[in-house]
Amino acid sequence: MPTSFSTNLALALPATGELSGTWGTTVNDNITNMLDQALGYQAFTATGGSDTLTIPDGTTGVARSIYIQLDGTGGGTVNVPTAKTKMYFVFNNTASAITFKVTGQTGVSIPAAAKMALVSNGTDVIPAVNYFSTAISAAANTGSMIPFYYANQAAFPSAASSHGAIAHSHADGAMYFAHSSSWYRLLDDLTDVTVAQGGTGLSTLTANNVILGNGASAPTFVAPSTSGNVLTSNGTTWTSSAPATGGTVTSVSVVSANGLAGTVATATTTPAITLTTSITGVLKGNATAISAAVAGTDYVTPTGTETLTNKTLTAPILTTPNLGTPTTLVLTSATGLPLTTGVTGNLPVTNLNSGTSASASTFWRGDASWATPAAGGFTLGTPVATTSGTLITFTGIPATAKQIVVTFKQVSTNGTDYKLLQLGTSAGLQTGTGYENNATRLTATPAIAMINASSGFAIYSQDAANWLSGSVILTLESSSAYVWTAFGILGNNYNSSTFTVAGYVTLVGVLDRVGFTTSGGVNTFNQGQMNIAYI
Repeated sequence: MPTSFSTNLALALPATGELSGTWGTTVNDNITNMLDQALGYQAFTATGGSDTLTIPDGTTGVARSIYIQLDGTGGGTVNVPTAKTKMYFVFNNTASAITFKVTGQTGVSIPAAAKMALVSNGTDVIPAVNYFSTAISAAANTGSMIPFYYANQAAFPSAASSHGAIAHSHADGAMYFAHSSSWYRLLDDLTDVTVAQGGTGLSTLTANNVILGNGASAPTFVAPSTSGNVLTSNGTTWTSSAPATGGTVTSVSVVSANGLAGTVATATTTPAITLTTSITGVLKGNATAISAAVAGTDYVTPTGTETLTNKTLTAPILTTPNLGTPTTLVLTSATGLPLTTGVTGNLPVTNLNSGTSASASTFWRGDASWATPAAGGFTLGTPVATTSGTLITFTGIPATAKQIVVTFKQVSTNGTDYKLLQLGTSAGLQTGTGYENNATRLTATPAIAMINASSGFAIYSQDAANWLSGSVILTLESSSAYVWTAFGILGNNYNSSTFTVAGYVTLVGVLDRVGFTTSGGVNTFNQGQMNIAYI
C-alpha cells in the first residue's frame, strides 16, 4: 500500500513495511520538515487581487504554517484550501484590508496592520475567539481595564474591584464606566443629557420654543403664541405677549441748531412743529449742518456763458453740443461718432481687446480677437544621402502632420531584395505586421508582376545598382485609430520599369518617423538621396 497523506497538514503516512531504506528521507522531508513548517511562520506577498495558499502533499506550502504574515498589496482576497481544518494567526502587513477565506466563501476581513486569530472549519474561515471568561475580563491591570461584553448590567463584575474598566451591556446596547464602586453609563445617542451634565434631560424639543432655565430641574419653555408677540419680562419670568400699543407725549420742544430753528404749537396735547432758517439763497450741507452756498465756488450761476474748469458732471444731458477741437477728450459709451471725419491717425492697438495677444505677426479678426495667420504650404525636410547603410530614417515629424510626401532621387542598393517603406512612432519603426498593400512592377516587355507585404509598403524593384526616382504620398485617414494610407509611383533606369504601391497601415500611436530599407534588411544603399515634405 503506497504512502498516503494526512487530511489537514498533508503529512506523509507511510504504510507498514513500506520505504525500506528510505524511511529517514521520508520522515525528514515529508513529516518532520512539514511539521516544523506547520508550527512556524511564513511570509506571503499579496497581489491585491485573488491569491491562493496551498497545502500540497509532501512539499512545502504557505497555508500549512500556523502564523502567516501578508506583505505586498492589500485590498484583495487570500484563499486557503477547502476541507482543511486548522488554526491561522494572520498579520496583515499591508496598507489595506485583506479578506482571508476559503475559496468561494465569505471569510473574515483583516484590517490593515491587524493581527487576528482565525480558524478554518473546512467550509470557511471564521474568528477563532469571540468570548472571554469572567476571570479574564475581571483581571485588573495597573491603572486601566480592557473593555468586555456582558449580557446585561447584572452580569457586570464589581465596580469596586474593576475601577477604571469599560464594559458593554448587550441588553441596552450601552457602554459603562466603573468609578467609585458604581457603574456609570457613558453618553450615546440613546442617552438624554441631564441638566447637571450640561443638557436639557429631554430627547426632543418643540420647534421654535424659547428655553427658560429652571435651576437643577428640567427647563421650561415659552411658545411663540400669536404672530407679532414679543418676549416680555414680568420681573420674575418671561412670557409671549402683544407689544404695547399706546403712550402719552407730555411736552415737545425744538432746539435751534445747524442753521435750523422752530416753534411748537400745543406742545402738551397735539403738537404742531414749524421749522425755520435764517439762511437765504442756495443751501448746502456737509452731513452735519446747512449753510449758504457760494456762487462760482459751490455752484455755477445758470445765466450767461460760464467756463467749467476741472468740474465733474454726473449724467449731464447736452443738447446739440459743439465741443470744438479739444486737445484732450475722453468719451465713454459715446454713440454716433463719425469715424471718417471725427477720428484722425491710427487707432491704438490697446483699443482692440486691450492689445492682448497683439504682435507684429498677428491680425485683428472679425470675431474681435487677435490671431496668427495660418502657416501655408508644406514643410520641406533636409535631404539625406542614400549612399551607405541598410536603413534610411526621417524622424521629428510633428504630431500635427496630416500628409507626408516621401521623394526619391536615383536611389539604389547593391542587392536584389525589393524595397520597403515603413512608418513608425516614438517607440520605433513598425516592422512586424499591420501593413495591407499591393505593389506592381510594369516593364517594357510588357510584363506586370505583383507583390504584397505585411512588414511595410513594398516597392517591387529587384535590380541591383539600378536607381529609383519618384515619390510616395502618405495621408492620415484616422487620427483616433492612427490609420495612414499610401500611394506612390516610381521609375528606374533599367528596362523602362515603373513601380506602383497602394495600401494602408494601422500604427500603435502617433506617427513621428518614416524609414526606407530592403525586404531582407541586408542590402546596402550605394547611390542617390531622399527627402520628405509634410503639411
